[in-house]
Amino acid sequence: METHSNQHTTPTPNRKKRILIADDDQDLLVLLCRLLQRRGYEVLGLPDAATIVDDMYEVPDLFILDKQMGIFDGLVICDYLRHQEKARHTPIVMISGSDSKAQAQAAGVDYYLEKPLDMNKFLDVVDQYVNRAA
Repeated sequence: METHSNQHTTPTPNRKKRILIADDDQDLLVLLCRLLQRRGYEVLGLPDAATIVDDMYEVPDLFILDKQMGIFDGLVICDYLRHQEKARHTPIVMISGSDSKAQAQAAGVDYYLEKPLDMNKFLDVVDQYVNRAA
């Protein structure tokens, strides 16, 4: 398993942008990881948010969180990240099969996408927010 430091790496011209995706739908997680890797991103896919809660991740340029992940609610994870010094300014995109846009925005989500995902829209949003990261 890949290990990650708890420090945000200063962007360099040659560093790939990092994306962390947490989704308990294994098929969707694999699909999104492969799609974004082909687009040139470094991607860490997690089947739940335990790694985030345990603070065992390197801060990415973008978080993509599923709203409902087993015992972890994406809204709670978003709120948690917004209160963590190292991750509070990192953009968060939430994906969900339920209509939770207002709740997501209140929790600090930067962009909300409903499932089923329109992959072209998904990629446009990812490109926009990953390039917004400092």
